[in-house]
Amino acid sequence: KGTKYAISDAQGKFQINNLPAGAYRIQVDILGYNQYISEEFMISNAGYFIRAEIEQESRLLNQITVKPKADPFRRFPESPLSQRSIGVQEIERNPGANRDISRVVGSLPGVGSVTAGGYRNDLLVRGGGPSENKFFLDGIEIPTINHFSTQGSSGGPVGIIDADFIREVDFYGGTFPVNKGGAISSVLDFKLKDGDPVNNSYKFTLGASEAGISSNGHLSNRTNYLVSARTSYLQFLFKAIGLPFLPSFTDAQFKIETRFDNKHELTILGLAGFDNMTLNDDTGGKEENEYILAYLPVIQQEVFTLGAAYRYFYGKNNLNLYLSHSYLNNRNIKYRNNDESSESNLTLRYKSVEQETKFRLENISRISDFRLTAGFGFDMPQYSNDTYQKVFLSQPVTINYNSDLNFVKYALFTNVNYTSPNKKISVNLGARADGNSFSSHMSNPLNQFSPRLSFSYEFARNLYLNWAIGKYYQLPPLTAMGFRDNAGELVNKDLKYIKSYQAALGVDFRNSEGFQFGVEFFHKLNYNGLYSVNDSIPVEGKATNYGVVGNEEISSQLESKAFGAEFSFRWFVSDKFNLISSITLFRSQFKNNDGQWNAN
Repeated sequence: KGTKYAISDAQGKFQINNLPAGAYRIQVDILGYNQYISEEFMISNAGYFIRAEIEQESRLLNQITVKPKADPFRRFPESPLSQRSIGVQEIERNPGANRDISRVVGSLPGVGSVTAGGYRNDLLVRGGGPSENKFFLDGIEIPTINHFSTQGSSGGPVGIIDADFIREVDFYGGTFPVNKGGAISSVLDFKLKDGDPVNNSYKFTLGASEAGISSNGHLSNRTNYLVSARTSYLQFLFKAIGLPFLPSFTDAQFKIETRFDNKHELTILGLAGFDNMTLNDDTGGKEENEYILAYLPVIQQEVFTLGAAYRYFYGKNNLNLYLSHSYLNNRNIKYRNNDESSESNLTLRYKSVEQETKFRLENISRISDFRLTAGFGFDMPQYSNDTYQKVFLSQPVTINYNSDLNFVKYALFTNVNYTSPNKKISVNLGARADGNSFSSHMSNPLNQFSPRLSFSYEFARNLYLNWAIGKYYQLPPLTAMGFRDNAGELVNKDLKYIKSYQAALGVDFRNSEGFQFGVEFFHKLNYNGLYSVNDSIPVEGKATNYGVVGNEEISSQLESKAFGAEFSFRWFVSDKFNLISSITLFRSQFKNNDGQWNAN
């Protein structure tokens, strides 16, 4: 497939016609501006619209060299290692993923996925737990990316986000950006496509387990949109093959983007999921099914996020404002032996609501060879819980409490990046401080001060040496912070932020022919982890099942560590043939009450 060119008009618009269907990238070269390389995108009979945002060069150039092929592996100076961008080719053609982004990410270096019974998408990154990941959608934080997610953690059997709308996913297994805090294992930043400003299109999908409808287009010459809705009929399929649980779900999402002029832009988006999982007693008496039926509750869950992002471009700077509200309503009920004929058989009646309003401001400035980022965030979490539960330990215990919790969270962050004029050296220094009003210890942001430093050097053509060190913090789940005893007292009021020290060193080779190979060594030390007082088990070890985790008495003193090596290989031979491989070797341990290190 050859290279095609086009020249833009005075408004920067261009058009390339007669392209065969397949995967492409756009490279933009303009005198006085940094070269722009787009994410990968797919061309079909309907065509494709792409917007290229270019940055002014730090110095005036008198000439420019245009290369016929662009490097398909874009580098992020702020995160020179532990970072991977996933394009549409990998999403569409990842074997066994069925276009579910959680399963696609599960095949990346350093990522393991727990599939209890083969039906879950929990992400375990570099020996961490599934609750240690954060998700963003066009810069707006979302609580989960899966249906039937575990409250207090993440994961679930099916992804919520419509894969047709994803143009790229930036995955960070470390060296996290300062503006995306609250994670100690990974950050996933989903970037959605823009609506088509020329044509309106509609699509109806009918599959083996679900049906959906979507539309992509524009409302005016300045406003475009994406919208989709999907519903499943998995319960009929699962019942036919004799599985012990019968899930059904519905989801919807939209994105509306308005460009008032070339300096002001507003994006409004929404994502919602509605879940219902009942039990199937007619499973043929299989032992593994009986085990699942014995512990799995009936689950009803609703989750949504509604957010807005405003961007203002001025000179070499841009200002980003994010405002969003997320909501989770989780209800679980369980009867002993699944016999609902008597209330005396009730072992679990659980209803909990989590809500969080978030605001974040970021300003990005470019001064010569430096890129400066600074901003702050302000969140208002709300948590309520109504729980009745019988716990069968050596001495059976009945838990019966109501809880309401409100507090505020705040954060300050700054980052400076230097990239040498020849692009061979990149140095990044950042810091973040988090605090909240839950307790006196947490309220002081200096107790959660998290610096990070990274360095990248191209010591041979296309061959980079990278290293990074940093300290990161994550707030315990609301299920733990809001847990009360039968007298209504907060049990876990002495909880602290989970603290993680991380270091990584790696060598990375990538060229314009679509070939990439990397080796990376990592080491993590975690403190203030969550330890169950009742059974002396790390709470993270309980986070790969349905329902809820963290709603128990917890000691915030767990120490854990993980270290290992990652090997990754990618070769985009053509738009129809790719080779992708990764190997991760690691060891993860935690320290028990006796001071001994045990394998996780």
